[in-house]
Amino acid sequence: MDKRSFNITIIIFFTVIFFKFFTGIFKDNEHNEYYFFIKHKPTWQYYFKIIGEKWEFYETLPFKEKKEVDKYDFYVKNRIYSLYIYGK
Repeated sequence: MDKRSFNITIIIFFTVIFFKFFTGIFKDNEHNEYYFFIKHKPTWQYYFKIIGEKWEFYETLPFKEKKEVDKYDFYVKNRIYSLYIYGK
């Protein structure tokens, strides 16, 4: 492997790692829509769930699903950096 192809491979590898740690997709269960977003903290998790504005629905969730919803709030400070992908 020559030096140029090695450098390109390294650049591609670090780009993929960057996107894995600093971007993600969340599903809005209220409207059944998906959004691509930029995280403000790195994490290996890529898919997140949110429930919208229905807090009474949040209270009925099991503890494990509440933790999933809370992870979204922890890693995504601002919805300004999110991009609508698809949905109903």
